[in-house]
Amino acid sequence: MLAPGRALGDPADPARLRAEYDSGARVHPDDLGIQAVADAVDLAALARAAPARCPTGTPVSGPGSRFRPPRTS
Repeated sequence: MLAPGRALGDPADPARLRAEYDSGARVHPDDLGIQAVADAVDLAALARAAPARCPTGTPVSGPGSRFRPPRTS
């Protein structure tokens, strides 16, 4: 589970954005804040995660998937 507040929250007041990540609106992170959220993602945990499945049980991606990305020519 991703908890952006952990990456973006002010240690003195976790309900507020850290000043260095504030876009000026005091609600939305700036580019540095978005990067902090991306950096907080544990890619190794995602790699170990089971593949997603749709409600019918068909894999959403990987072997057996019906999904085919659009062709680029």
